[in-house]
Amino acid sequence: MWWVDCQFMPYNDSEMVTNVTAYIPRPYMTPVVISNLVQGMVCTWRFGENLGVSFWRNTRSATLPKVDYYPDAKRILYIGSGQLHITDLDRKTTFTKDKSSLQQNFRFCAPSPNNLYIAVIARHSTQFELTVLKPDVIMLTLGQAMCHMMCKGFVGTRRYTEQVECKWSPDSAYIALSSTFGMLFVVQRRGIKPHFNIRNLFKSDVELANARVFDFDPRYRHSMLAFCSQNHLHVCNIDTSSLVLEVSVHCDDPVAGIDCLSYNKAGTVIAVATSEACIHMYDPDDGCMMYTMDGRVQSQSKGMDLINGSYPTILRLSFSHTGEQVASASTDGFVRVWQARPDMSLQNSCRNTILQLVAANKVQLLPLPSKLLAYLLHWPSSD
Repeated sequence: MWWVDCQFMPYNDSEMVTNVTAYIPRPYMTPVVISNLVQGMVCTWRFGENLGVSFWRNTRSATLPKVDYYPDAKRILYIGSGQLHITDLDRKTTFTKDKSSLQQNFRFCAPSPNNLYIAVIARHSTQFELTVLKPDVIMLTLGQAMCHMMCKGFVGTRRYTEQVECKWSPDSAYIALSSTFGMLFVVQRRGIKPHFNIRNLFKSDVELANARVFDFDPRYRHSMLAFCSQNHLHVCNIDTSSLVLEVSVHCDDPVAGIDCLSYNKAGTVIAVATSEACIHMYDPDDGCMMYTMDGRVQSQSKGMDLINGSYPTILRLSFSHTGEQVASASTDGFVRVWQARPDMSLQNSCRNTILQLVAANKVQLLPLPSKLLAYLLHWPSSD
């Protein structure tokens, strides 16, 4: 089994970063790392007439690989062997955060959209701790809180098979945390105070399908959150704890599950990957399924094949900045880049043309109205 992470470079659809580790799976137990392979190596890929790749030396990982470009596309954040690393793309400057004596290991990390913070989930025995850091030389801790104190039951087991994830809201004011044991809750960054829990939405017990099936709507500052239960896609308002949209996710097999969820950068599409090797594209406003990318009907060299009676799990989805490509990372060790349906509107075409001619960090210097700048950079524009 392979654990793969991938992400397109912000504002540059011709580059991607990946991180991969190979494991031997064990039922109901922590997978065993294959020792004779390099674990957690970070690679950067360049798409063009010829595919180029750069291997980052000394980027081993002792946990499930996780790598992120910083939103400014100047640095990479990843979890190493017992450490958290921030490295410039030229690899000359590195900031490192060591785990404390009480922390067993870092489990997940995420940079905030405004580049000012890092959210880190660390594990202490069976308990998880959320830490907010300031990304500089000393990695200053701005706040900490135990997850089970904010969401009752958010604890692991002695088997250490649980996965946890976190994501920032588009305005960098809130952090959503999830787990493979079905929990999802949101906290305020300032003071790390509980703000929302999916348990408050439903009368009956509804659990998250897994830790990878939630995302904030990038069109809103923080209020709209999408997530998947075992067979449904939900969109809710976390400020009012109200359900906005609920649709059934299409699966041919009634026992099929949901692997992953992600919005595109513009917030006009929700991609939902299922265990049937399909990626369904939904309209976030009315819940209509627009089209499907089916990994079962691709060519033999590019498709997803059955392994021991099931298709590889899709671990991560990443949209390119234009939304015309989608990268999927799966447990068969492959990252596949799919051609999505492009947005052919004049408004979107103009945005893509401007971003091809002007560097993203220079767009803010253009003499344009604030609303137009927000549109060009996919900044949230709604409350």
